[in-house]
Amino acid sequence: MKLSGAKVGEKVKIIEISGGALKARLDSMGIKVGDSVSVMNIAPFKTPVEIKKGNFRLALGRTETDDITVEYDG
Repeated sequence: MKLSGAKVGEKVKIIEISGGALKARLDSMGIKVGDSVSVMNIAPFKTPVEIKKGNFRLALGRTETDDITVEYDG
């Protein structure tokens, strides 16, 4: 599933990040394939989506969340 399909409060594991620029940007912030993140907030119209890894929070736009494939990390 895409990160854009996750719901607030869910913990998901990043399986794939499409697009080299997005992957490089997230990598520079310490978010990589295989990491688990929590969905903290989703604004109206599903953008932005706020995720959390450790003490770090990041807001991602709709096109970015559509490029990130995740699975539930239960």
